[in-house]
Order: sequence, then structure tokens, then C-alpha cells
Amino acid sequence: MSSLLEVGDRKNPSPILEPVSWLHRGKDGYLAVVKDADFRHAEFLQAKALERWFPQFKAELLRDSYFTPNGFCKPRRREKDLRYLNACWLDLDCYKVGVSPRQALIGILQKEEKGELPPASMVVYSGRGCWAFWRLHDEQDPGQPVRAWPRQVKDWKAIQVALANRCRDLGADFGAVDSVRLTRWPYSINGKANEPVRWLWGEGPAFSCALSDL
Repeated sequence: MSSLLEVGDRKNPSPILEPVSWLHRGKDGYLAVVKDADFRHAEFLQAKALERWFPQFKAELLRDSYFTPNGFCKPRRREKDLRYLNACWLDLDCYKVGVSPRQALIGILQKEEKGELPPASMVVYSGRGCWAFWRLHDEQDPGQPVRAWPRQVKDWKAIQVALANRCRDLGADFGAVDSVRLTRWPYSINGKANEPVRWLWGEGPAFSCALSDL
């Protein structure tokens, strides 16, 4: 991730769809969507409906909205209902350890250069902290995400903990390593920081890796 390209317009922030679609390539999978931080009323939709659904609800996603990076086989946000492992990730609450989001991003890049972290597919400024995503693909079919079979889920969990362990100094949130985690919608506004959630990619939106690479 030697160079970074930003997705979206930071000067005129408005929710965008592209990063969500890049993650949710399994079109029969469901994702949970939370609007206006109302976690009691999460909505579920299939990935194949994203392009049709998004324009109608874009305005409702403007502030404190979230989605699940992984996909489910039915409209329930439970691990036993996982269908696709779309990515591994790190949630860095860097402000809790006195590190700015910019410093955390530099820290990720430095760890990549030292071989302590694999190159990230995408990095996100979430308002007060940042996230890193490793977009996953199936080894036999690189155009598809990883199916959430028991062995793959076990390996995925081990990778999540290992990534967090390597970024303790950057404020890694060990409570965010679970497979049903929500993350902020791209270019929605983080109400606590009053900042847009900015998504950046490393080697292009198609960059992904297999679980075995990680």
C-alpha cells in the first residue's frame, strides 16, 4: 500500500456504495445495515440488491450509519448464519493510546514495510480512529469471497486476533475481531467527531488475498 487513492469527496461528503460492493461480491449473501445509529432496527438486504436499494436510502445513511463487512445466508446477524468471509480487519481506537488517525495510518504502513503486517486492501478514517481491511477471495475462484465453512471461520478468527496483537500499540480494539461486526458506512458522518468516514485503497479496489496468504 505504498500509494493511497481516496474513494469519495471529502469536501462534499455523501454516502457512497463502491467500497460496500467491493466487499460483498457474494450476491446471494445478506448484509445488515443500520441507519442513524438505531441498532435495534437493523435492515437486511441481499448484496445483489445493493445498486437498486442504495439510491432510495442514501439520504438516510448520511449520519452514523453502519453495515456488516461479512455476509450471511439469511437475514440474521449471527455467526452460525455466516455465508461469506469478505474481509479481515483491524479497528484501531488510536485516540485511546494518544495516537492520531494519521499516525496510526503511518504505523500500519511501517508495519507493512517491516513485514509485521500483510499489505492492506483498504484503510478507513472512521472519524476518531481508523480501520484496515484485507479483502478476501476464494483460492479456487478469486472473483468470489471465502465461504464461511467451519475450518475457514476458525482460521479467520485466528488471523483476526493475530492482526490485533500486532497493532496493540496503535490501539487495536480486541472487541472488534468478531465475525458479525458492524463498521461505518463509507462517507457517512461520524456524529461523535463530526467527520466523514473516508475510505482509501492501496493497490486498487480489486486487490485481495486468500486466507492462506494471511
